[in-house]
Parts: sequence; C-alpha cells; structure tokens
Amino acid sequence: MYKSLKKLKRKYGIFNPLQNQLKLDDILSTNFISSLLKDNLYIPFTGWSLRPYCLAYVLNEILINNRKSIIEFGSGISTILIARLAQLNDLDLRLISVEHNLEWQNHIKKILDKEQLDQYVEFASIPLTKSENSLDNLTWYDEENLNKQVKETKFDLVLVDGPPADLGLERFTAMPFLIDKLATSYTIFLDDAHRKDEQQITHLWKKQYDLQFEIHGGTLGVCRKGNHFDSNPVLYSF
Repeated sequence: MYKSLKKLKRKYGIFNPLQNQLKLDDILSTNFISSLLKDNLYIPFTGWSLRPYCLAYVLNEILINNRKSIIEFGSGISTILIARLAQLNDLDLRLISVEHNLEWQNHIKKILDKEQLDQYVEFASIPLTKSENSLDNLTWYDEENLNKQVKETKFDLVLVDGPPADLGLERFTAMPFLIDKLATSYTIFLDDAHRKDEQQITHLWKKQYDLQFEIHGGTLGVCRKGNHFDSNPVLYSF
C-alpha cells in the first residue's frame, strides 16, 4: 500500500502542497484568459509552454501597465495570445518574437496569418551561435542579426523563455544584450526561475546589473523598474 502511494505521489504530484497550489493557480488563470482561447483556432499546450498563470501575468502586465514595446525570446503560445489581446483590446503595441527554430516559428506564424493577427508581431528568426557576452562561450541568438531587427528600440516588457531551459545558462546573455535597450519603466519576466540554472542566472543579473528578481507563482521570475501597478493575476492575502 505504501509503495502504491509513493508511485501515485511521484506520478501525479498528489500530497505535494506546492504542486497542488500551482495547479490551482493555473486553473484559475485559465479562466482569466479564456476570452483569448475560445472562438479561435486551438493552440497546443506542451510541456514547454508557459503555464496559464505565467500567460495571465504577462497579459495583465501589458494591459494594466500599458506596455507597448515588447520582446520575447521563444515564440509560442505567448506570441499568439499577445496578438489576440492586442486585437481584442485595440492595443497599439509592438512585439518582436525571437526564435531559433524556424520550423516552429513558421508554425506559430501560420496561426497568426489565419487569424489575421500578423500585423501585431515581428518575427525574428535568429540562429543560435557563439557569443562573447555569454557565459563560458555558450551559444545565444546571433546578436549581429538581432541588433539589425531591434535597432534603437527601448523595451518596456521582456519575456525570457528561450533558448530552451534544458540547455543550461544560455539565457544569461539576454541581459548583456538588452541592458542598454530597456525603457525607463519596464518589467522582465524569466520563465523557469525556480530551476538551479535560472537561479544562478538571476544571481548574476543582480550582481552585474542590479536587477532584483522575485519568484511569483512558484516558477516565474519577475523584475520591475519604474512606476507600475501590480499585475499579478493570483495574489493571496490571509
């Protein structure tokens, strides 16, 4: 009996208060973003997708704090929902979506084209290559090509969800690239911020760039500068 319970716990995360809380937060957040999910093409949620909680947080941040200049590393569900939000709420925003996998990015682009949402997103297909700004000569998006796309843009919202988190410390290079491209008031989101590698990355970002991250919802790193309203979609007070 005891062994059976251990197997259930390992497989489904039962008896784990934190995992159960994350699941409840995702269920509640799915309700919040439901208007962007219905009456449209179905979009696949995979193990690599942003959690519904994280998606709701990003969408709230755009709407509540009037974010207009956005860059995301890693195209996906966030790309589609941000475009749908812009259309539904008649928002004047610019989203640059950076992705190293052209085949995957084209898949996302086809969804936007079918929904006539392509006007809200600028896709940047940027291969991964060695970078002088990376740790231990790791790969990141080709900075020369990326600079040609972003030009003199000052971003007020950054979503770091790529390169894939299982590669290691590659995501560190986002800040050496962006630190001089941030607006006066901005928010930075880092997915998988609970992981050991991302914890090391945020530690280095704080040390080198004075960027203080907090983990919200168990997995999402959030750093803010300047005036803002709280956009956390699930905030408990007891």
